[in-house]
Amino acid sequence: RLVGRASDGMFQKNPEKNAFFLLLQSVAALGALPVSMAAAPVDLTPVDVCAGEIVALRDSGGTVWHLLGRTYPLEEAARAICPHLTVVPDEAFPGILAKGLEEKGPAALSALVDLWNRVCAGPAIRIRVSDVKTRRQLAALGVSRIQAEPSVLLRAFWQDR
Repeated sequence: RLVGRASDGMFQKNPEKNAFFLLLQSVAALGALPVSMAAAPVDLTPVDVCAGEIVALRDSGGTVWHLLGRTYPLEEAARAICPHLTVVPDEAFPGILAKGLEEKGPAALSALVDLWNRVCAGPAIRIRVSDVKTRRQLAALGVSRIQAEPSVLLRAFWQDR
């Protein structure tokens, strides 16, 4: 999941075209997340770090590289833009979501509604991607990962909104 630069959180010019941005905006608008979604792992990959790694790997001879950032629980990522987030029991969430839809309107919460519907539909088949080979190759090239916290990476997700 590409997010803001590691240095300052600068993000794309049209964030409303980014599904993760829309999801976090929906979560912030509602101010709540169900327990079943709070621990969901979210990979946050700074766009500048990813670009630098692509450049470093371009002449490495490999055919497939997996560039992953650091994984955080969705709750931690969401708290970076909504510090007063409430995590509620799954049974209470539909009522909170319905009230939010009445008050905020469907446009404000559509990304969260979509995710909730997918969660309710049952577990999806997930393909687990590993970046072990990529990390090994980057280390051999002398490239080390710059770490940044969600509060930096997602800064543009809440500023001026």
